[in-house]
Amino acid sequence: MYQDSKFKVLLILFVVLLVPTLVIGGFLFIKTGTIGLKPGSLTQTKTISPDILYLTQPVYSFSGVVEKTGSDSILVTQNVTLSQMMPPGMPPAIPPGANITISPTQTPKKLSYTVKITDKTTITRPAMNVPLLLVTPKPPQMQKLSVKDITVGETVSIQTNTDLRTLSGNTFEAVSINLPQIQNSIMGTITSIENGKITVKSTMPGAQEKEITVTVSADTEISRYLPPDKENPMPKPVKLSFSDLAKNMQVTVYTDVDVTKQSSVTALRIEPSNTAVPMAPPIISPVLETPTNIPTPTKTSKKSPSPTMATPSE
Repeated sequence: MYQDSKFKVLLILFVVLLVPTLVIGGFLFIKTGTIGLKPGSLTQTKTISPDILYLTQPVYSFSGVVEKTGSDSILVTQNVTLSQMMPPGMPPAIPPGANITISPTQTPKKLSYTVKITDKTTITRPAMNVPLLLVTPKPPQMQKLSVKDITVGETVSIQTNTDLRTLSGNTFEAVSINLPQIQNSIMGTITSIENGKITVKSTMPGAQEKEITVTVSADTEISRYLPPDKENPMPKPVKLSFSDLAKNMQVTVYTDVDVTKQSSVTALRIEPSNTAVPMAPPIISPVLETPTNIPTPTKTSKKSPSPTMATPSE
């Protein structure tokens, strides 16, 4: 009997304490969205990028064309469409009986980001290739590049620790930036030779012809492989000199700068072809001469026969 009364007292006390707690908690939840806590303290909120439709999975890298450079940042853009961002082999689900309409061609959207560059950002570029034959090339050394080495118009690849889907704006900090490999070689025809220099006419990217003055120094290696024969079944490198170069000869020139942006370079190596390429003789169109002293035919007039008069008979 005593235990039953004790249990009833505890039950009544529990109900008395629980009901006000539920009422107060419900009131606070309706008013603030949380139970006695500040809004957002129970859940971690993240911003969403306005380009979320084009960034459908975690994105920690971005590749694009450099539109503008600054002292500590670059502006990089990329043209994308929704069809490019959709996973392959996953067409959108079409409900049974739905009318299928073909949408017009989608206009590409330009994604633009301002990339912040700090002291912790690593900027790299692939090493240049100079295939020396007569000496052992030194291993390429990693150069410490800066924002000054980034030029407008080149395509770069950027790594970041920020998921681009959570950006509220268009600015993020770069962990590393990979620059494209520069073109440090040209292939063309020697058009002139004088005073330790040669002029090479080459076709640049975009089918644009360009003449570059190449300086041949004492450190320039002029070499090529000899074709294999019976005595030497393997190609053998041979050293040449400046006097072995000839006009109209095909050569490949290797240097240490971007040849697309220079008009004169110093060669690290020159690889000439085996023989000079002869120039094709000019094509002369035949000229038709007008014959002279040809007698001009004269026109002869034919006289019509005069009518004969009939002689009257006696």
